[in-house]
Amino acid sequence: MFDILLASLLVLYLVPMADAYDRAHPKIVSIALLNIFFGWTIIGWVVAFVWAQSVSPVERYVARNRVPA
Repeated sequence: MFDILLASLLVLYLVPMADAYDRAHPKIVSIALLNIFFGWTIIGWVVAFVWAQSVSPVERYVARNRVPA
């Protein structure tokens, strides 16, 4: 039971890094370092999460230049 809880907390801890990777965020290394070293604080995790959620320039370009179907 403890193993499942520990694995779940680890996955939750790394959510900002995984989200930045999924979004192809240009600052993924910085987000990952912030998440790994300061994610244990609530503030560090929230900052990494919000930073990962920010729209990357690639996403902004794709959204603006999408060809209507």
